[in-house]
Amino acid sequence: MRACCLNPSTLRAGADVRLCAPSAVVWQGSMTRVNVMVTDPKAPAARLNILSLILASCSRTIDNRNIVQTSQSRVLLFIIPGPLERLTGGSIYNLHLARSFEREGYRVECVSVPDLPYILGMLVGVLISFWLFLKIRWLRPDVVIEDAWAHSSLLLFNVLCGLSAREKLVLIVHTIRSCNASSAGDLIASIIEPRAFRSAGLIIAVSEFVKQEISRLTGRNSNILVARPGKDGVVVNHQMKSFEAGATCPRIHKRKASSDPMRERPFDVGCVQLLEPKHSLTLLYIGSCVRNKGVEDLIKAMAYVRDLPIRLELAGSNQIDSRFTRRLIALVNSLDLRERITFHGLVGSRSLARLYSSADIFVFPSHYEGYGIVLAEAMNAGLPIIAADSGPVAEILSANENALVVPARNAESLARAIRRLAEDRETRKRFARRSLELAAHLPSWRDTCQVVQEAIRGVVSQKPLRQSSGS
Repeated sequence: MRACCLNPSTLRAGADVRLCAPSAVVWQGSMTRVNVMVTDPKAPAARLNILSLILASCSRTIDNRNIVQTSQSRVLLFIIPGPLERLTGGSIYNLHLARSFEREGYRVECVSVPDLPYILGMLVGVLISFWLFLKIRWLRPDVVIEDAWAHSSLLLFNVLCGLSAREKLVLIVHTIRSCNASSAGDLIASIIEPRAFRSAGLIIAVSEFVKQEISRLTGRNSNILVARPGKDGVVVNHQMKSFEAGATCPRIHKRKASSDPMRERPFDVGCVQLLEPKHSLTLLYIGSCVRNKGVEDLIKAMAYVRDLPIRLELAGSNQIDSRFTRRLIALVNSLDLRERITFHGLVGSRSLARLYSSADIFVFPSHYEGYGIVLAEAMNAGLPIIAADSGPVAEILSANENALVVPARNAESLARAIRRLAEDRETRKRFARRSLELAAHLPSWRDTCQVVQEAIRGVVSQKPLRQSSGS
């Protein structure tokens, strides 16, 4: 296993870090240490070295001598699933929280555990749990925050924390795995997940929808706090937007396929390069290329509106489920939509802001979400929205005021909504204005972090300050 040291002062803002695995990373900065295990995304699943994952998970990359403990310091242990460079909504939420606690004077110790399939995570998690519990007995954190997505790898750890009166466990729940039953492991989660929730002293839910689902699974809601994600993760130049594009949206004849191949850019491209000539309207999708995001429905919907001058920009990781991404590319080719659809892969913050600024309509076809940070960002960017009716969409959007809400998993309904907005400039303008108005009432990341910090202070105050290691 290799160790790699990252110093934040040497990295530019928004930079993407690519690592080969198995690796360990030590983040050297005010957030004292970050241990990350990353597997090579190009390696096929059949060649996955489970022993390497276990060893990487249980390796200690922190030099005990470099940690200074004082009688008044607060230590927060933050357990997150997956690697640093995975820019999912959950990881962005976690990063904002970690930075906010560091600004409040906490020493934040972030530990990343492998994000494995559910059943495999349960098996590997026995060793991970023992290692983590020994770690907190040595580190003695004031509070342990755990991203609940990793609960399958932390079952024993959660039980041990629940039995220990001195360990304060806080769970952050971004989504309910058992509600998104796409595999046998997710079905098993319907039995295991409620027990993980009951082991926590405090649960932070990212939406009222998630809170209700947790209450349904556990039969209680007294220890559940709702802290919605912020809307202001991307700075958008509203002056770049124009509602005149595609005013009448004329029909077009079928064009020859572009000679440019389907572009996959898994890391920051620095700028957005659109195929020329640019079509009259641009649809934007931000999210990973995974099954439950509804990307396949969106591509099929594009085939229904091929007579309109519309193109689709897809931005987000295409490496989480590379087999499914290849299936999507094959679908695009079979429908002869290559010149209309671009896969950008992961993009940096500047490129993401440009995508929001240049888009005309934002599309959110997801089958299931815990919240949907990109919806809040799209509203803050002043975009009219088309969204599938799933999860907490009604908490964020206002149907027929700033968005058209359609049934999930229905490409034809999605296509009808796209056609309606594409052919009605006045509705697009009205929806865009309303998006900005509604976005003003959504929380910022600063608001979100303050809500969580206040709750954590209440948890920490339930036990005395730690004593120094020499006392």
